[in-house]
Amino acid sequence: MGNFQQPDKAVANADNNRTNGLERINQQLQQQLTIANKTIEEISHEYSQVFGGTQTALALDNSSKKVLTAFQAAEQAVKQSIADLQVSTS
Repeated sequence: MGNFQQPDKAVANADNNRTNGLERINQQLQQQLTIANKTIEEISHEYSQVFGGTQTALALDNSSKKVLTAFQAAEQAVKQSIADLQVSTS
């Protein structure tokens, strides 16, 4: 009967490894969704400011820089999230 327990342990270990991997992926997706939502809020706010009234050329230029900075920050955060996941799965 001892021989039959070994495969059960192997299956349990495989299931645990798979579960842990899925949990890490879930955490990464949650982080990326949070980043995306934050970016959308920032961009929406900036667009409301720009299109809500008359703006000077300088204000429009500054606004475009804010939008670009928000996208770049989001991109870096997602890249870091991916790198963190790859490190944790190694």
